[in-house]
Amino acid sequence: MESEYVEKVWINPRHPKRIYTAKWIIEIPPGEPYVIVRPRSDRGATPHNLLVYATIDALRDDIDGYRADSVHYPGLKELNISLLVGKHRIDLITSHNGELRYWEIKTPREIGEDRTWEQIRDYAEHLREVNLVTTEDAVENAREIIKTLGLTDKVKLWVVKPHLGGPNEKSELIHY
Repeated sequence: MESEYVEKVWINPRHPKRIYTAKWIIEIPPGEPYVIVRPRSDRGATPHNLLVYATIDALRDDIDGYRADSVHYPGLKELNISLLVGKHRIDLITSHNGELRYWEIKTPREIGEDRTWEQIRDYAEHLREVNLVTTEDAVENAREIIKTLGLTDKVKLWVVKPHLGGPNEKSELIHY
């Protein structure tokens, strides 16, 4: 198991010690010489939501607040604004000095789906700029589709490299 940033630690009388990280739940039973480690089964542990979390992590020093669906990042202000843009819900909105930036995050599998490009076209009609975030192995496919659809002037392509490890580590966001 790789090291991760601890999202929250809390005490529950029925479960004396339970530690939550981005990917794991670690339980420490009272008086036992072992720990129980299991993957998070909540909806926040999907590959898509982990990329959203990593994107917020990469932006955390450059934003004043954020709004994301199904993802909470401790220590940052959550904005009270709608994620609805056109007919679709965008994954992430960030604020910096009063300026809003819009982020759509996609896994490599989602990059190839028609629904993704329907969303991107809709966002491009309603926004001045759309930031599309994916992983390194999907960037070339995304770049070709953006070019084919004629959206190079409206869509900025980014790659997120999650580093959800120790407290001094931060995910990277690279513009392509």
